[in-house]
Amino acid sequence: MKQIAVIALFVAASMPLVVARSHGGHAHQKEAASQSRNATASQLKSSAASKGAQVPKAPKAAQDSFVVMMSALETDDLSAFVAPGETAFAMAITEPVFAKISAQMAPRLKKGYVATFLCPMKQRGHDVFLWKLSFKDNGDDLLASLSTKNGKVSGLGLN
Repeated sequence: MKQIAVIALFVAASMPLVVARSHGGHAHQKEAASQSRNATASQLKSSAASKGAQVPKAPKAAQDSFVVMMSALETDDLSAFVAPGETAFAMAITEPVFAKISAQMAPRLKKGYVATFLCPMKQRGHDVFLWKLSFKDNGDDLLASLSTKNGKVSGLGLN
């Protein structure tokens, strides 16, 4: 199986557009390993919650933007993808760039995935939200980072 390309889309005054690809290779993950990882994450959340620790939850605006953008990648809908973004983000995501990313991601997204919110953070004046994407195809997981500034998406990274 061909390894999914690493994709990063960051557009803001301080963050130029970047589309990076990983080197080719083979993914050799087995279903049992994937199930074990997912079970472990679930157990950790359960354990943390039972001990009074707060399990992080994405802010509604960030969650809504993330869902819209993942759905847009799955359905190859550029307009929906850039809708939650700031003007610079929307202008930088051209049709050819988006088509390439959507072609890589859509098949995996269509097979199903689970997005687990990890945490919020601050970077260079942006609010950044991290999710773990686990795919039903049992391939490699991805780390998704959604950057926002003033309530608008300024970047989406998929590594």
